[in-house]
Amino acid sequence: MAKKVREQIDPDGIRRAQNRLESWLHAKLEPALLRVEARIRKEKKLPMPHNPAIIIPRSLVLMNLEVWRLRYHVSLDFILLSLFRYYKHVRVTWLPEYGQPLTLGIRPENLCGERSRDILENRIRETYPNGENKKLHAQKIRGAYMNLMPITSRKFESIEDRVQEYTEVASRRQIENFRNRKFKRAWRGNPWK
Repeated sequence: MAKKVREQIDPDGIRRAQNRLESWLHAKLEPALLRVEARIRKEKKLPMPHNPAIIIPRSLVLMNLEVWRLRYHVSLDFILLSLFRYYKHVRVTWLPEYGQPLTLGIRPENLCGERSRDILENRIRETYPNGENKKLHAQKIRGAYMNLMPITSRKFESIEDRVQEYTEVASRRQIENFRNRKFKRAWRGNPWK
């Protein structure tokens, strides 16, 4: 039985998963951990050292954080801050004064387990009681589908200049859509009316 399981394991698939984990840790989790730790230290009025050493265990369990980010439509900073505040008595305090590297301060299995998911769901219900996080995510998707010009596309002198350019672009698109629309003859029972 164990031999069959070993034959089914794809070593290239494992390597790809490890590479994906490594890139996600460096690109997403480490910057989010730095931002959250800076916020926690600012609340406690402690200085934040520049460019601290970061050590995060290479555990696939940490990918649950990314799954929760996608499922609940919240940022990774929100997830980490919520869980760190809940586990503040259990979490190991980071002491950069003594040359300690920045870590999660809690085991990945505890940080990404069932209890943490329940804590996060309760925190999301408290913070977004009307589902604003999902509405904001849907609005971003709609904006991407409509090919709206992002606000940060150009530097503007004032907000009035931005509003004026946006109005011009929107009116041009409205005229184009009106010209490209096919007119249907109206008759009773027309399902395409």
